[in-house]
Amino acid sequence: DKIPDNIKDIYIQNIRKIKFNKNIIKICNNFVNRYLGSDAIGLQIRTWIDDPRRKNMFNLKIYKDIIKNIPEHKIIYITTDFPSVIDDLRKSSKNKIITFSETIKKFTIEKRTVGKYQADDDFYALIELLILSNCKIIYGSYISNFPELAWWLSECKSEVRIVNIPS
Repeated sequence: DKIPDNIKDIYIQNIRKIKFNKNIIKICNNFVNRYLGSDAIGLQIRTWIDDPRRKNMFNLKIYKDIIKNIPEHKIIYITTDFPSVIDDLRKSSKNKIITFSETIKKFTIEKRTVGKYQADDDFYALIELLILSNCKIIYGSYISNFPELAWWLSECKSEVRIVNIPS
């Protein structure tokens, strides 16, 4: 909100120059059109499970409280570095919670070992980033650049709210 409009305009012009792989765009658009709609709420949850210094910043209760305050008819899209949090969040909500990884058979995060890099990780992370950029409101993790980049990719149209900010 503090970035001047003329600076935003320059960045948006440059963001528009990015040419994404056609397959990535197709997958993203199909997902958004089929599952999200125009006013989905996005949660980008960085647990920092792979970072001993930062993992203490994560607090699942904050996300549960956020979800409790979202009207039940709203669709919630979640992208995370640790999929087990999704089940916990589903238990505390009547909202329809959607994740990209659960919609395709090829990509099953639950079978991955945390901290192990796989060839498709960047491909799917980019798809999740683009999907997140289509959400009307994005709740993003403190000091993660994922929600900021999603905001830029939305051409600054998404509203971003940062959570887990240390007091």
